[in-house]
Amino acid sequence: MPRLLPIVALLAFLACGGSSTAEAQDIRFQRLPIGDRAVGMGGAYTGVAEDLSATWYNPGGLALQGNAAVSGAIFLRLYDRQSIRGGYGFGDQTTDLSAEGTLATPFFIGGMSKVGDEDDPADRRHAIAGTGIGPSLPTRRFDAFIEPEAGIGAAFNTVTQESRELYGPSYAYRVSENFGVGVSAYVSVTNSKYDESEFVGIYGSENPDGSLAEANLGARISGGRAEVFSFLFRLGAFWRVDDDLSLGLMVQLPNIPFVRNGEVFEYAAAVTSEGTGRFVGSQQDTDPSLPEPLEIRLGAAYRPRENWRLAFDFSFYGPLGSKDNPVSLFGDVAVDPVTGTAPDPGRYFADSYYTRPWFNFALGMETVVADIMPVSFGVYTDLSPAPFIDGPSDTLTQPHIDSVGLTGVVGVRTGGLNVAVGVAVVLGWGSMLTASRAGAALAYVPRAIDEQAVYIFFTGYMSAAEEIAQQVESAQLAEAEVAAREAERQRHQ
Repeated sequence: MPRLLPIVALLAFLACGGSSTAEAQDIRFQRLPIGDRAVGMGGAYTGVAEDLSATWYNPGGLALQGNAAVSGAIFLRLYDRQSIRGGYGFGDQTTDLSAEGTLATPFFIGGMSKVGDEDDPADRRHAIAGTGIGPSLPTRRFDAFIEPEAGIGAAFNTVTQESRELYGPSYAYRVSENFGVGVSAYVSVTNSKYDESEFVGIYGSENPDGSLAEANLGARISGGRAEVFSFLFRLGAFWRVDDDLSLGLMVQLPNIPFVRNGEVFEYAAAVTSEGTGRFVGSQQDTDPSLPEPLEIRLGAAYRPRENWRLAFDFSFYGPLGSKDNPVSLFGDVAVDPVTGTAPDPGRYFADSYYTRPWFNFALGMETVVADIMPVSFGVYTDLSPAPFIDGPSDTLTQPHIDSVGLTGVVGVRTGGLNVAVGVAVVLGWGSMLTASRAGAALAYVPRAIDEQAVYIFFTGYMSAAEEIAQQVESAQLAEAEVAAREAERQRHQ
């Protein structure tokens, strides 16, 4: 039994943990704007809805567009960094944590066609579209190393990966010349993955040959996986009040999951210089939860002068879970009958969370220089709905990180083709909890966090709007010519 005491103590030490950042679910609802022109205006597009971005921001706007269109956009995340001051520590030693996100390529692609009287292109009231969307979700890796001191050394690593893709059709109906309603129905595929590893060495004196006396080594590896397929519906209404003012409303309903797969695992091992060791661990499948909230989005766009437009969006988000009944990301985890404990996806990962009712804003401006060069700018918020962190806590909660994004786009417009290149800069700041070991207890203290990201993007949009206008104009001229000839014939009679 005495030979097992160092192992038991080390495993208990790993279970309680040292001090590290809380890699909780970072919940925010307005990441990088998506679409074609919408991204240049910072996502202030609910009241504009003039291209295929409307499938996301306001499906009702599709009904008032041209007869056909295709659109695409691809984004490159050039720089993504998140820093946490004092994010990891063991004993009296602490170190900052920083992570740089991997190169990512969010995307948007879609097509739309009108359905109706083929002999009257201007009177096609039904619009059908299909889009694919891959929003921006960063993958981050944190690494930390504590130099051996006072008999303790440690290494720590976490990797958080998230991905999301949405595919689906949209339908819109033009109720009147200036009013349309529509719906987008997406199949959403969301994946969340978390891995955490920690290695600890506790040793005594150094032998003359350089080896360590009474060395005890421990390792813990844990994590979780969640994959959810769900239906997501976005309803829209668009009203073109006059040539200068337009208004929009979009309502996103909570998602409806239909396939859920997940797992949680945790393994720990310890070995001493005397050759004794112990291994414990378990893994089990789970029923994860990745809910989407109710969203209500209001937008307005106004032309103060020809070739200038200002747009504003306000978004409201409903709550997810509550303090007494939080959302469990990886689902309920049962006690393992062999180990007597439930596997934990991470000592520093808050897989249970809840959000408050919250809001965001977006403001955009666009103009056209020399009738061929569209230029747009935008600013938007991505405010955290997570509860504020106002002091130490006995439980681990998700980070509270607020961010602001700035966008700018310049392009070329010729005929029905629009191509553009732009840049987006995102700056974030806030706080998150770190785990701090005090004796045998594990407490959590707040730490400051900041983040920066830079994207470049390329967009293209081609519509048949000009072709339709020409068709209508030609038809009007033909009718006028026929009427003139008939009048001339009657005059001669």
